[in-house]
Amino acid sequence: GQYELTLADRAGAGVAVRHDRNDRFRDATTYRVQGFYRLNPALRLRGALGSGVKKPTQTQLFGYNAAAFPFVGNPKLKPERSQGWEAGADWSPGQGKARLGATWFDSTLHDEIYSVFGAPIALCARPGLPVPTSCSTTGNQATNSTQKGLEVFAHAALSDSVSADVAYTWLEARQNGVEEIRRPAHIASANLTWRAPGDRGSATLTVRYNADMTDSDFSAFPARTVTLRAFTLVNLAGAWRLNPKIELFGRIENLAGARYQEVYGFNTPGRAAYAGLRA
Repeated sequence: GQYELTLADRAGAGVAVRHDRNDRFRDATTYRVQGFYRLNPALRLRGALGSGVKKPTQTQLFGYNAAAFPFVGNPKLKPERSQGWEAGADWSPGQGKARLGATWFDSTLHDEIYSVFGAPIALCARPGLPVPTSCSTTGNQATNSTQKGLEVFAHAALSDSVSADVAYTWLEARQNGVEEIRRPAHIASANLTWRAPGDRGSATLTVRYNADMTDSDFSAFPARTVTLRAFTLVNLAGAWRLNPKIELFGRIENLAGARYQEVYGFNTPGRAAYAGLRA
């Protein structure tokens, strides 16, 4: 069920409720409540809170047998449950030529499903098969995973043909007080866009920053925690209309040829260029 109420552009509110009936798991009811209020033509306040449920996958429940390294599922897993809220404000001074916004968010994940490495060998033993050299399974975390942080953005029309957009996120993601892997504390981006007169063409320069973050190195067992270095990516994209029906477009990704990893042990592309025609 869902209900929305809007009073022109001055205020609005909404509520949604969902109920899941399950055979294997306990029934679940989730919700979302949201609303906004415009204090004046330039300033709008907004907020939301809600909950969610994610049921285990088939592999997490029943596993698979990989001979020497079997992964045994856990049919007693509980679904993951989350609750969170956010509050923010948007400010638009100067007849829409500039916009500023900020959002504070805070959420908690209960019963997070995780992989249990080094489980008892007897758990993975199967009649008629060699004794495995290791055993893994799944479980629910006894402690909570928390994510909180701040998102800010800004847009400005620097002239009739040039505009800029910037965004930044600060995140604190922890599991039982330990930093979560692949969750950088700082992410930022900036776009500078130029548009030709008459909308004949455009070009956009994008810069993205990703701070240091941790990851797991499975080249040794048990896995050790490593740090992935911060990286900055520069992309350039543009388009030009040759005539009313044909447009030439292109982009260069990773313009500076940065070497970086988003997952430990998996390389990412270097500089790449693309071009084409659109009719």
